[in-house]
Amino acid sequence: MPWLGSRARSSAPRPETLRVVSNGDADIFAFEVDGRIAQESIAAFQAHLSPLVERGGSLKLLGRIRHYDGFDPAILVDPKYLELKLSLLRQVSHYAVVGGPDWMARAITLLAPLLRMELRHFGEADEDAARAWLSSTNGSE
Repeated sequence: MPWLGSRARSSAPRPETLRVVSNGDADIFAFEVDGRIAQESIAAFQAHLSPLVERGGSLKLLGRIRHYDGFDPAILVDPKYLELKLSLLRQVSHYAVVGGPDWMARAITLLAPLLRMELRHFGEADEDAARAWLSSTNGSE
């Protein structure tokens, strides 16, 4: 049945859609999203971020959004992911999101006043400005 082939799962590994990126700044944790975020991507992401959360103190995040195609709904019920999210809500002092769809920029503008962290959106071409903003903050503002 050829029509099943288009929906059948491939044994080829999926490209990594959520990855930690080297940023040359130990004070900023940078990551990139490029596609649909799968549950296995979250596990790898947590492995990088958990030591920073366990260390305590404030964190600065830089999220570069190349292409966002949603996420695997199973992520929402993963207790380890939810625990990490709650820790991040307490520990992230500054979060710069670079790029992404238009609705994401609007959502960030609406959410920013409701969060303890400083949250800002920067256009796709403004990553240098995002890094400068994060670097100029002291983590306790």
